[in-house]
Amino acid sequence: METDENRVRAALDVWAEAVRRADVDAVAALHTPGVVLFDVVPPMTVTGLDAYLEQWRLFWDAQGEGVFDLSGLTVVAGPDVAFAYGLLRVGAAGTEGFEVRLTVGLRRVEERWLVVHEHHSVPAG
Repeated sequence: METDENRVRAALDVWAEAVRRADVDAVAALHTPGVVLFDVVPPMTVTGLDAYLEQWRLFWDAQGEGVFDLSGLTVVAGPDVAFAYGLLRVGAAGTEGFEVRLTVGLRRVEERWLVVHEHHSVPAG
């Protein structure tokens, strides 16, 4: 049976695959126009889809296609909003990459789960 939790997981899997392929259109299709990103690299707060996609373009310019793997993902989904958290391994192709923490907030928009907030972080010290 297809649950909202499973649909959110599937959307995040599609997002991760789109990032690995450096597919800007596929990444854009999974986010709301007003998406807000708290990122590891400056600027720390990115608001709006255009600015969000520019962060990915900078990432792809530096890394190319590569490692972008979710693990330990927990998803909590209600009727119209959901959040997910876990770990994310990020890096250039052919490398081990490095792990960051990931939290994602999603909203159901016309029966699709779209990201409204994304937070990447690394432990301090």
